[in-house]
Amino acid sequence: VTEISDYTGAPELFDGRVKTLHPKVHGGLLQRRDLEEHQQQAKDNNIPTISTRIESPWAYMTELAAASGYFDFIEYEGEYAPHTEEDLEDVCRAAELYDCATVVKIDRQNREFMAQKAIACGAQGILFADLYTAEEVAQMNAYVEAYKKSVSERYEMFNELAR
Repeated sequence: VTEISDYTGAPELFDGRVKTLHPKVHGGLLQRRDLEEHQQQAKDNNIPTISTRIESPWAYMTELAAASGYFDFIEYEGEYAPHTEEDLEDVCRAAELYDCATVVKIDRQNREFMAQKAIACGAQGILFADLYTAEEVAQMNAYVEAYKKSVSERYEMFNELAR
Protein backbone atom coordinates (compact mmCIF):
# COMPACT_ATOMS: atom_id res chain seq x y z
CA VAL A 1 0.00 0.00 0.00
CA THR A 2 1.35 3.39 -1.00
CA GLU A 3 0.45 6.44 1.04
CA ILE A 4 -1.23 9.06 -1.12
CA SER A 5 1.23 11.70 0.09
CA ASP A 6 4.14 9.52 -1.04
CA TYR A 7 2.49 8.98 -4.43
CA THR A 8 1.69 12.66 -5.15
CA GLY A 9 4.74 14.15 -3.46
CA ALA A 10 2.41 16.65 -1.81
CA PRO A 11 2.11 16.91 1.98
CA GLU A 12 -1.07 16.13 3.89
CA LEU A 13 -2.82 19.42 4.68
CA PHE A 14 -5.88 20.44 6.68
CA ASP A 15 -6.25 17.15 8.56
CA GLY A 16 -5.82 15.16 5.36
CA ARG A 17 -8.64 16.79 3.44
CA VAL A 18 -6.35 18.17 0.70
CA LYS A 19 -3.78 15.44 0.16
CA THR A 20 -5.67 13.85 -2.75
CA LEU A 21 -6.28 17.08 -4.70
CA HIS A 22 -3.50 16.45 -7.18
CA PRO A 23 -3.28 15.98 -10.98
CA LYS A 24 -1.86 12.46 -10.55
CA VAL A 25 -5.04 11.44 -8.75
CA HIS A 26 -7.76 13.55 -10.33
CA GLY A 27 -6.12 13.42 -13.76
CA GLY A 28 -6.21 9.64 -13.54
CA LEU A 29 -9.91 9.71 -12.69
CA LEU A 30 -11.07 12.47 -15.03
CA GLN A 31 -9.16 11.77 -18.24
CA ARG A 32 -11.31 10.43 -21.05
CA ARG A 33 -10.02 7.26 -22.62
CA ASP A 34 -11.97 7.90 -25.80
CA LEU A 35 -10.05 11.12 -26.53
CA GLU A 36 -6.58 10.67 -27.99
CA GLU A 37 -5.58 14.15 -26.78
CA HIS A 38 -6.39 13.19 -23.17
CA GLN A 39 -4.41 9.97 -23.47
CA GLN A 40 -1.40 11.84 -24.87
CA GLN A 41 -1.56 14.45 -22.09
CA ALA A 42 -1.70 11.69 -19.47
CA LYS A 43 1.29 9.97 -21.05
CA ASP A 44 3.29 13.21 -21.34
CA ASN A 45 2.64 14.06 -17.69
CA ASN A 46 3.08 10.53 -16.30
CA ILE A 47 -0.52 10.36 -15.08
CA PRO A 48 -1.89 6.81 -14.85
CA THR A 49 -5.43 5.89 -15.74
CA ILE A 50 -7.54 5.00 -12.73
CA SER A 51 -10.47 2.72 -13.54
CA THR A 52 -13.82 3.09 -11.86
CA ARG A 53 -16.66 0.62 -11.55
CA ILE A 54 -20.12 0.33 -10.14
CA GLU A 55 -21.80 -2.85 -8.98
CA SER A 56 -25.44 -3.12 -9.99
CA PRO A 57 -27.95 -5.88 -10.70
CA TRP A 58 -30.52 -3.41 -12.09
CA ALA A 59 -30.65 -2.32 -15.71
CA TYR A 60 -31.98 1.18 -14.96
CA MET A 61 -29.09 1.88 -12.55
CA THR A 62 -26.65 0.46 -15.08
CA GLU A 63 -27.97 2.75 -17.79
CA LEU A 64 -27.76 5.81 -15.53
CA ALA A 65 -24.21 4.95 -14.46
CA ALA A 66 -23.05 4.18 -18.00
CA ALA A 67 -24.67 7.33 -19.40
CA SER A 68 -22.81 9.46 -16.86
CA GLY A 69 -19.50 8.50 -18.46
CA TYR A 70 -17.82 8.23 -15.04
CA PHE A 71 -17.54 4.46 -14.94
CA ASP A 72 -15.31 2.16 -16.97
CA PHE A 73 -17.33 -0.95 -16.30
CA ILE A 74 -20.41 -2.30 -14.57
CA GLU A 75 -19.97 -5.35 -12.35
CA TYR A 76 -23.01 -7.60 -12.36
CA GLU A 77 -23.16 -9.53 -9.11
CA GLY A 78 -24.13 -13.00 -10.26
CA GLU A 79 -22.50 -14.65 -7.29
CA TYR A 80 -25.14 -14.41 -4.58
CA ALA A 81 -27.87 -12.15 -5.90
CA PRO A 82 -31.00 -13.73 -7.33
CA HIS A 83 -31.24 -12.99 -11.02
CA THR A 84 -32.66 -14.20 -14.27
CA GLU A 85 -31.17 -14.42 -17.72
CA GLU A 86 -33.39 -11.48 -18.69
CA ASP A 87 -31.87 -9.38 -15.86
CA LEU A 88 -28.39 -10.17 -17.12
CA GLU A 89 -29.32 -9.37 -20.73
CA ASP A 90 -30.89 -6.06 -19.67
CA VAL A 91 -27.81 -5.01 -17.69
CA CYS A 92 -25.44 -5.92 -20.55
CA ARG A 93 -27.63 -4.11 -23.09
CA ALA A 94 -27.96 -1.01 -20.91
CA ALA A 95 -24.19 -0.76 -20.47
CA GLU A 96 -23.56 -1.39 -24.17
CA LEU A 97 -25.74 1.59 -25.13
CA TYR A 98 -23.05 3.86 -23.67
CA ASP A 99 -19.91 1.87 -24.58
CA CYS A 100 -19.48 0.72 -20.99
CA ALA A 101 -18.16 -2.78 -20.35
CA THR A 102 -19.97 -5.38 -18.26
CA VAL A 103 -18.17 -7.84 -15.98
CA VAL A 104 -20.18 -10.70 -14.48
CA LYS A 105 -19.10 -12.23 -11.17
CA ILE A 106 -19.83 -15.96 -11.00
CA ASP A 107 -19.59 -18.34 -8.04
CA ARG A 108 -18.58 -22.03 -8.00
CA GLN A 109 -22.04 -23.48 -8.53
CA ASN A 110 -23.01 -23.89 -12.17
CA ARG A 111 -20.07 -21.73 -13.24
CA GLU A 112 -19.84 -23.25 -16.72
CA PHE A 113 -23.53 -22.61 -17.36
CA MET A 114 -23.36 -19.08 -15.91
CA ALA A 115 -20.28 -18.31 -18.03
CA GLN A 116 -22.23 -19.38 -21.14
CA LYS A 117 -25.11 -17.13 -20.12
CA ALA A 118 -22.77 -14.18 -19.50
CA ILE A 119 -21.07 -14.54 -22.88
CA ALA A 120 -24.39 -15.03 -24.68
CA CYS A 121 -25.80 -11.90 -23.01
CA GLY A 122 -22.87 -9.78 -24.17
CA ALA A 123 -20.69 -9.47 -21.06
CA GLN A 124 -17.14 -8.38 -21.87
CA GLY A 125 -15.62 -9.98 -18.79
CA ILE A 126 -16.19 -12.81 -16.36
CA LEU A 127 -14.91 -12.81 -12.82
CA PHE A 128 -14.87 -16.33 -11.41
CA ALA A 129 -15.06 -16.35 -7.62
CA ASP A 130 -13.58 -19.17 -5.58
CA LEU A 131 -11.02 -20.64 -7.96
CA TYR A 132 -8.38 -22.15 -5.71
CA THR A 133 -5.81 -23.74 -7.99
CA ALA A 134 -4.01 -22.90 -11.20
CA GLU A 135 -5.65 -25.99 -12.69
CA GLU A 136 -9.13 -24.60 -11.97
CA VAL A 137 -8.18 -21.28 -13.57
CA ALA A 138 -6.79 -23.02 -16.65
CA GLN A 139 -9.92 -25.19 -16.87
CA MET A 140 -12.24 -22.15 -16.79
CA ASN A 141 -10.10 -20.25 -19.33
CA ALA A 142 -10.18 -23.22 -21.68
CA TYR A 143 -13.93 -23.61 -21.23
CA VAL A 144 -14.65 -19.95 -21.93
CA GLU A 145 -12.35 -19.86 -24.97
CA ALA A 146 -13.96 -22.99 -26.39
CA TYR A 147 -17.44 -21.56 -25.87
CA LYS A 148 -16.49 -18.19 -27.40
CA LYS A 149 -15.02 -19.99 -30.42
CA SER A 150 -18.18 -22.05 -30.92
CA VAL A 151 -20.32 -18.89 -30.67
CA SER A 152 -18.07 -17.11 -33.16
CA GLU A 153 -18.26 -20.03 -35.60
CA ARG A 154 -22.06 -20.06 -35.33
CA TYR A 155 -22.22 -16.32 -36.12
CA GLU A 156 -19.97 -16.85 -39.15
CA MET A 157 -22.23 -19.67 -40.33
CA PHE A 158 -25.35 -17.49 -39.95
CA ASN A 159 -23.65 -14.62 -41.79
CA GLU A 160 -22.76 -16.95 -44.64
CA LEU A 161 -26.35 -18.21 -44.84
CA ALA A 162 -27.68 -14.65 -44.83
CA ARG A 163 -25.59 -13.68 -47.90
